[in-house]
Amino acid sequence: MVTAGLATVLAAALTASDAHADCVENAEEVVMALESAERAFEERDKAAVREAGAEARQALPCVRETITPGLAARYHRVEGLVGFLDKDDTRAGAAFGAARLTEPGFVLPSTWAPQGHPLQGVYTLFDLEAASHTPVPVPGSGRLHLDGRQASERYTDLPAVLQVFDDAGAVTATSWLPSGAPVPYVAPAPIAASSTLPGPEVSASPRSGPNRTLLGSALAGVLISGALYGGAAVVGNSYDALEQTPENAEQFETLYTRNHRLVISAGVTAGVSAGLGAGAFMIGRK
Repeated sequence: MVTAGLATVLAAALTASDAHADCVENAEEVVMALESAERAFEERDKAAVREAGAEARQALPCVRETITPGLAARYHRVEGLVGFLDKDDTRAGAAFGAARLTEPGFVLPSTWAPQGHPLQGVYTLFDLEAASHTPVPVPGSGRLHLDGRQASERYTDLPAVLQVFDDAGAVTATSWLPSGAPVPYVAPAPIAASSTLPGPEVSASPRSGPNRTLLGSALAGVLISGALYGGAAVVGNSYDALEQTPENAEQFETLYTRNHRLVISAGVTAGVSAGLGAGAFMIGRK
Protein backbone atom coordinates (compact mmCIF):
# COMPACT_ATOMS: atom_id res chain seq x y z
CA MET A 1 0.00 0.00 0.00
CA VAL A 2 1.29 3.48 -0.82
CA THR A 3 0.95 6.43 1.54
CA ALA A 4 -1.92 8.82 0.80
CA GLY A 5 0.47 11.74 1.24
CA LEU A 6 2.30 10.83 -1.97
CA ALA A 7 0.37 13.51 -3.87
CA THR A 8 2.00 16.07 -1.57
CA VAL A 9 5.45 14.71 -2.45
CA LEU A 10 4.57 14.93 -6.12
CA ALA A 11 3.46 18.54 -5.72
CA ALA A 12 6.73 19.45 -4.02
CA ALA A 13 8.74 17.74 -6.75
CA LEU A 14 6.98 19.50 -9.56
CA THR A 15 7.48 22.91 -7.95
CA ALA A 16 11.07 22.45 -6.81
CA SER A 17 12.50 24.40 -9.72
CA ASP A 18 10.15 27.40 -9.61
CA ALA A 19 10.60 28.77 -6.10
CA HIS A 20 11.50 32.39 -6.69
CA ALA A 21 10.48 35.52 -4.84
CA ASP A 22 8.40 37.12 -7.60
CA CYS A 23 6.30 34.02 -8.33
CA VAL A 24 2.73 35.07 -9.22
CA GLU A 25 0.09 32.47 -8.40
CA ASN A 26 -2.60 33.64 -10.80
CA ALA A 27 -2.37 33.06 -14.54
CA GLU A 28 -1.96 36.75 -15.42
CA GLU A 29 1.76 36.55 -16.21
CA VAL A 30 1.26 33.45 -18.34
CA VAL A 31 -1.48 35.17 -20.33
CA MET A 32 0.62 38.31 -20.80
CA ALA A 33 3.59 36.27 -22.04
CA LEU A 34 1.41 34.32 -24.46
CA GLU A 35 -0.11 37.55 -25.80
CA SER A 36 3.39 38.95 -26.31
CA ALA A 37 4.49 35.83 -28.17
CA GLU A 38 1.45 35.90 -30.46
CA ARG A 39 1.90 39.60 -31.20
CA ALA A 40 5.60 39.11 -31.87
CA PHE A 41 4.85 36.29 -34.30
CA GLU A 42 2.45 38.54 -36.20
CA GLU A 43 5.23 41.12 -36.38
CA ARG A 44 7.72 38.42 -37.51
CA ASP A 45 9.97 39.16 -34.52
CA LYS A 46 11.53 35.74 -33.94
CA ALA A 47 13.67 36.74 -30.96
CA ALA A 48 10.67 38.28 -29.18
CA VAL A 49 8.59 35.13 -29.78
CA ARG A 50 11.28 32.98 -28.18
CA GLU A 51 11.72 35.38 -25.27
CA ALA A 52 7.99 35.53 -24.54
CA GLY A 53 7.74 31.75 -24.84
CA ALA A 54 10.50 31.40 -22.24
CA GLU A 55 8.65 33.83 -19.95
CA ALA A 56 5.48 31.74 -20.24
CA ARG A 57 7.44 28.59 -19.34
CA GLN A 58 8.89 30.30 -16.29
CA ALA A 59 5.54 31.63 -15.10
CA LEU A 60 3.45 28.48 -15.65
CA PRO A 61 4.72 26.45 -12.63
CA CYS A 62 3.79 29.35 -10.33
CA VAL A 63 0.08 29.18 -11.22
CA ARG A 64 -2.20 28.12 -8.37
CA GLU A 65 -5.53 28.73 -10.06
CA THR A 66 -7.34 26.35 -12.39
CA ILE A 67 -6.02 26.41 -15.94
CA THR A 68 -8.89 26.43 -18.44
CA PRO A 69 -8.82 24.30 -21.61
CA GLY A 70 -8.63 27.50 -23.67
CA LEU A 71 -5.56 28.73 -21.80
CA ALA A 72 -3.89 25.31 -22.04
CA ALA A 73 -4.49 25.26 -25.80
CA ARG A 74 -3.08 28.77 -26.11
CA TYR A 75 0.03 27.72 -24.21
CA HIS A 76 0.50 24.75 -26.55
CA ARG A 77 0.09 27.00 -29.60
CA VAL A 78 2.88 29.31 -28.44
CA GLU A 79 5.10 26.27 -27.79
CA GLY A 80 4.27 25.27 -31.36
CA LEU A 81 5.19 28.70 -32.71
CA VAL A 82 8.57 28.54 -30.97
CA GLY A 83 9.17 25.05 -32.34
CA PHE A 84 8.19 26.22 -35.81
CA LEU A 85 10.67 29.12 -35.66
CA ASP A 86 13.35 26.68 -34.44
CA LYS A 87 12.58 24.51 -37.52
CA ASP A 88 11.65 21.62 -35.24
CA ASP A 89 8.52 20.41 -37.01
CA THR A 90 8.18 17.33 -34.78
CA ARG A 91 8.04 19.38 -31.58
CA ALA A 92 5.88 22.06 -33.17
CA GLY A 93 3.49 19.52 -34.68
CA ALA A 94 3.02 17.78 -31.32
CA ALA A 95 2.38 21.08 -29.53
CA PHE A 96 -0.11 22.14 -32.19
CA GLY A 97 -1.70 18.68 -31.98
CA ALA A 98 -2.26 19.16 -28.24
CA ALA A 99 -3.78 22.58 -28.95
CA ARG A 100 -6.11 21.13 -31.61
CA LEU A 101 -7.16 18.30 -29.30
CA THR A 102 -7.88 20.73 -26.45
CA GLU A 103 -9.55 23.47 -28.53
CA PRO A 104 -10.68 21.87 -31.82
CA GLY A 105 -12.65 24.92 -32.98
CA PHE A 106 -9.64 27.25 -33.15
CA VAL A 107 -8.68 28.56 -36.61
CA LEU A 108 -5.21 29.91 -37.36
CA PRO A 109 -5.44 33.71 -37.82
CA SER A 110 -4.49 34.99 -41.25
CA THR A 111 -2.07 37.37 -39.51
CA TRP A 112 -0.14 34.28 -38.40
CA ALA A 113 -0.42 32.17 -41.48
CA PRO A 114 -1.85 33.66 -44.68
CA GLN A 115 -2.77 31.31 -47.50
CA GLY A 116 0.20 29.19 -48.51
CA HIS A 117 2.19 29.90 -45.34
CA PRO A 118 4.18 26.82 -44.19
CA LEU A 119 2.76 27.16 -40.67
CA GLN A 120 -0.56 25.85 -41.98
CA GLY A 121 1.01 22.51 -42.86
CA VAL A 122 2.87 22.19 -39.55
CA TYR A 123 -0.26 23.08 -37.58
CA THR A 124 -2.08 20.00 -38.91
CA LEU A 125 1.01 17.80 -39.19
CA PHE A 126 0.24 15.61 -36.18
CA ASP A 127 -2.35 12.88 -36.84
CA LEU A 128 -4.58 12.96 -33.77
CA GLU A 129 -6.32 9.71 -34.75
CA ALA A 130 -2.99 7.87 -34.63
CA ALA A 131 -1.97 9.23 -31.23
CA SER A 132 -1.19 6.60 -28.60
CA HIS A 133 -2.60 6.98 -25.12
CA THR A 134 -2.32 5.42 -21.68
CA PRO A 135 -4.55 5.48 -18.58
CA VAL A 136 -3.93 8.21 -16.02
CA PRO A 137 -3.39 6.91 -12.45
CA VAL A 138 -6.21 7.78 -10.08
CA PRO A 139 -4.88 9.68 -7.04
CA GLY A 140 -5.72 8.49 -3.55
CA SER A 141 -6.58 12.07 -2.58
CA GLY A 142 -7.32 15.13 -4.66
CA ARG A 143 -7.35 14.92 -8.46
CA LEU A 144 -5.31 15.55 -11.60
CA HIS A 145 -6.17 17.76 -14.57
CA LEU A 146 -4.61 17.54 -18.02
CA ASP A 147 -5.08 20.57 -20.27
CA GLY A 148 -7.81 22.01 -18.08
CA ARG A 149 -9.91 18.87 -17.68
CA GLN A 150 -9.99 15.91 -15.34
CA ALA A 151 -8.80 13.13 -17.61
CA SER A 152 -8.79 9.32 -17.57
CA GLU A 153 -6.22 9.01 -20.37
CA ARG A 154 -2.97 10.70 -21.34
CA TYR A 155 -1.92 11.07 -24.98
CA THR A 156 1.70 10.02 -24.67
CA ASP A 157 2.76 11.51 -28.01
CA LEU A 158 1.50 14.98 -27.08
CA PRO A 159 2.60 17.50 -24.46
CA ALA A 160 0.13 18.42 -21.72
CA VAL A 161 -0.42 21.00 -18.99
CA LEU A 162 -0.68 19.08 -15.71
CA GLN A 163 -2.30 20.37 -12.53
CA VAL A 164 -2.51 18.66 -9.13
CA PHE A 165 -5.45 19.45 -6.82
CA ASP A 166 -5.80 18.61 -3.12
CA ASP A 167 -8.93 17.31 -1.38
CA ALA A 168 -10.24 20.85 -0.92
CA GLY A 169 -9.98 21.58 -4.64
CA ALA A 170 -6.96 23.88 -4.34
CA VAL A 171 -4.20 23.71 -6.97
CA THR A 172 -0.97 22.49 -5.41
CA ALA A 173 1.18 22.15 -8.55
CA THR A 174 1.18 23.16 -12.21
CA SER A 175 3.62 21.80 -14.77
CA TRP A 176 4.10 21.32 -18.52
CA LEU A 177 4.74 17.71 -19.54
CA PRO A 178 6.72 17.34 -22.79
CA SER A 179 5.76 14.76 -25.40
CA GLY A 180 6.57 11.27 -24.17
CA ALA A 181 6.85 12.24 -20.49
CA PRO A 182 4.62 10.04 -18.30
CA VAL A 183 2.22 11.46 -15.75
CA PRO A 184 4.17 11.26 -12.47
CA TYR A 185 3.05 8.41 -10.22
CA VAL A 186 0.24 9.18 -7.78
CA ALA A 187 -1.03 6.98 -4.96
CA PRO A 188 -3.98 4.83 -6.12
CA ALA A 189 -7.37 5.27 -4.47
CA PRO A 190 -7.89 2.75 -1.65
CA ILE A 191 -10.45 -0.05 -2.13
CA ALA A 192 -13.27 0.17 0.39
CA ALA A 193 -13.68 -2.84 2.67
CA SER A 194 -16.94 -4.84 2.38
CA SER A 195 -19.48 -4.19 5.14
CA THR A 196 -21.71 -7.21 4.32
CA LEU A 197 -19.23 -10.07 4.21
CA PRO A 198 -16.74 -9.61 7.02
CA GLY A 199 -13.71 -11.85 6.85
CA PRO A 200 -12.46 -14.07 9.64
CA GLU A 201 -10.82 -12.45 12.60
CA VAL A 202 -7.06 -12.38 12.29
CA SER A 203 -4.93 -12.00 15.36
CA ALA A 204 -2.40 -9.23 15.08
CA SER A 205 1.14 -10.52 14.88
CA PRO A 206 3.77 -8.71 16.88
CA ARG A 207 5.83 -6.18 14.96
CA SER A 208 9.37 -5.43 15.87
CA GLY A 209 9.91 -2.32 13.77
CA PRO A 210 10.07 -1.20 10.13
CA ASN A 211 11.01 -3.60 7.37
CA ARG A 212 14.71 -2.98 6.91
CA THR A 213 14.80 -3.92 3.22
CA LEU A 214 12.01 -1.52 2.27
CA LEU A 215 13.37 1.19 4.53
CA GLY A 216 16.85 0.87 3.00
CA SER A 217 15.39 1.09 -0.50
CA ALA A 218 13.43 4.18 0.51
CA LEU A 219 16.54 5.90 1.86
CA ALA A 220 18.47 5.05 -1.31
CA GLY A 221 15.65 6.56 -3.35
CA VAL A 222 15.79 9.76 -1.29
CA LEU A 223 19.51 10.07 -2.04
CA ILE A 224 18.94 9.52 -5.76
CA SER A 225 16.11 12.04 -5.78
CA GLY A 226 18.35 14.59 -4.06
CA ALA A 227 21.05 14.04 -6.66
CA LEU A 228 18.53 14.56 -9.46
CA TYR A 229 17.30 17.77 -7.85
CA GLY A 230 20.90 18.93 -7.57
CA GLY A 231 21.44 18.26 -11.25
CA ALA A 232 18.25 20.14 -12.09
CA ALA A 233 19.46 23.12 -10.07
CA VAL A 234 22.80 23.19 -11.90
CA VAL A 235 21.10 22.98 -15.30
CA GLY A 236 18.55 25.59 -14.20
CA ASN A 237 21.32 28.04 -13.28
CA SER A 238 22.92 27.55 -16.71
CA TYR A 239 19.51 28.05 -18.33
CA ASP A 240 18.88 31.30 -16.42
CA ALA A 241 22.36 32.65 -17.18
CA LEU A 242 22.16 31.95 -20.91
CA GLU A 243 21.44 35.00 -23.04
CA GLN A 244 18.44 34.41 -25.28
CA THR A 245 19.54 35.05 -28.86
CA PRO A 246 18.68 33.35 -32.15
CA GLU A 247 22.21 31.93 -32.26
CA ASN A 248 21.87 29.96 -29.02
CA ALA A 249 18.16 29.11 -29.28
CA GLU A 250 18.91 25.41 -29.68
CA GLN A 251 21.16 25.35 -26.60
CA PHE A 252 18.52 27.30 -24.68
CA GLU A 253 15.83 24.74 -25.53
CA THR A 254 18.13 21.81 -24.74
CA LEU A 255 18.88 23.16 -21.25
CA TYR A 256 15.18 23.82 -20.60
CA THR A 257 14.17 20.29 -21.63
CA ARG A 258 16.99 18.71 -19.61
CA ASN A 259 16.03 20.70 -16.49
CA HIS A 260 12.36 19.77 -16.86
CA ARG A 261 13.11 16.06 -17.23
CA LEU A 262 15.43 16.06 -14.22
CA VAL A 263 12.73 17.65 -12.05
CA ILE A 264 10.14 15.10 -13.20
CA SER A 265 12.56 12.20 -12.62
CA ALA A 266 13.35 13.52 -9.15
CA GLY A 267 9.64 13.79 -8.37
CA VAL A 268 8.93 10.23 -9.50
CA THR A 269 11.86 8.92 -7.45
CA ALA A 270 10.74 10.88 -4.38
CA GLY A 271 7.22 9.50 -4.74
CA VAL A 272 8.38 5.90 -4.98
CA SER A 273 10.67 6.46 -1.95
CA ALA A 274 7.76 7.82 0.08
CA GLY A 275 5.71 4.75 -0.81
CA LEU A 276 8.53 2.39 0.16
CA GLY A 277 9.08 4.21 3.44
CA ALA A 278 5.39 4.00 4.34
CA GLY A 279 5.32 0.34 3.39
CA ALA A 280 8.33 -0.36 5.60
CA PHE A 281 6.53 0.90 8.69
CA MET A 282 3.18 -0.69 7.79
CA ILE A 283 4.53 -4.16 7.01
CA GLY A 284 7.14 -4.23 9.77
CA ARG A 285 9.77 -6.86 10.30
CA LYS A 286 8.40 -10.35 10.74
